[in-house]
Amino acid sequence: MLLQLKRNSKNGIASIAKPMLLVSIMEAIEEGKVQDNRILSDVLIPIYTLKCKNYGDGTIPFFYYPFCYLESDGFYHLKWKDEPIKIVSPSAKFIRDHIEYAYLDNALWDLLQEKEVRQEYRDLIINHYFKED
Repeated sequence: MLLQLKRNSKNGIASIAKPMLLVSIMEAIEEGKVQDNRILSDVLIPIYTLKCKNYGDGTIPFFYYPFCYLESDGFYHLKWKDEPIKIVSPSAKFIRDHIEYAYLDNALWDLLQEKEVRQEYRDLIINHYFKED
């Protein structure tokens, strides 16, 4: 599933936002900034920004879109404060007002607690989405 992300594209170029969010989550787990399977947007933004600068083309995809829309890939979920609502234009305010945190499927979360697995998945994502042929 990590290598079959549904990604938006512009001018025929697929967005790096979702894979970069996943790499950022793994980095945050590694650094002990994400614990108990509660992924907070404020924790990820600086990691995401730095990763995008390192792997991208110099532009940084808007963080709030992958934070909200990665849920469509089936293993990442949003914990809503109330009832889920239709996301039209995700923003910091939208997340503050409506989303408590994001979380991963328990099986994936458990796997990512192992350093070797985390590194293997991170390498797979980077090699699949960011390496040029």
